[in-house]
Order: sequence, then structure tokens, then C-alpha cells
Amino acid sequence: MSNPIPEETRDLAVRFLRVLEALHKVAPYKLDHEVAEQLHINHWRMLHMLKREPGLAQKEIAERLGVTPAAVSQAMRVLERLALIERVPDENDSRFLRLYLSERGHAILQTMLEARMTRVAQLLRALAPDQQHLVVELLEQAVRQSSQQTTSVESRAEE
Repeated sequence: MSNPIPEETRDLAVRFLRVLEALHKVAPYKLDHEVAEQLHINHWRMLHMLKREPGLAQKEIAERLGVTPAAVSQAMRVLERLALIERVPDENDSRFLRLYLSERGHAILQTMLEARMTRVAQLLRALAPDQQHLVVELLEQAVRQSSQQTTSVESRAEE
């Protein structure tokens, strides 16, 4: 049985969601680019993943994103049609395909990241430098602790 969420934490969660919505307006995933118009959030997530971990298989992407292999397959067809990814046969087993960002994929992803970074930096500039550090450090801490709690709950469930 899960612990009930205190009323004050619920109220803060509502405020935080409003801030996240505002952040999305300030630093959206959209670019003023004809390719970007055809991409959805999961496409961007897959591109980010392939940048961090080149050579993943579709099955690995599906597992990490928590989506169906069919959803990844459909997204990869779109990304391949837009020349953002390349499928390369595995060097040990040519029946398996490994996915990599194409040169164009790297360029578009980099452009999007720079545009978002600029927008977020403009938002942070509204705060004093020590406040900027504090906001980022507290969010990083919350993510770490939440991740540790999730991992701890998952490992207890597996026992």
C-alpha cells in the first residue's frame, strides 16, 4: 500500500506542473525546421538515446523507453525516411540491425538542443547566479532521490 501524499505536497505538485507547462512553452521540442514539424516527442527521445548510445537495436530502445517494439519500428521508419538515422547490420550477426544517427540526424538534434539550451538559459538569467545553481542542484537532487526510491521499490518487488 502506497503512502498518501500530504495536501501541501499535492499543492506544490500542481504548482510544479504549471511551471513545467510554462517551461515547455519557453523551451519546446519544436524547431522552425521542416523536418522538426514531422517529429513527435518519442522521435526526439529516440534521437537523444541514439546520440548517447549509438548502435542500439530497436528492441533495446523499446525496453528503455517502455514502449512497444511496434511503436519503435514505426518511429524508426519515419526517422529513416527523414534521413535522420541509419540501420547498420551488426558486425557479429548480420541478421540484427544496429541504429545510428546519420550526419543529418546529428545536425538537427544539435540545432534543437542549442535552441532549447538558449531558451532555458534566458529563463535562468532571470535569477541571480546563486539562485540558478540552487534551482538546478535541487532538481538534480530530487531526480536522484526519486530514481533511487524507484529502483529500491522495483528491487523489493522482484524479491
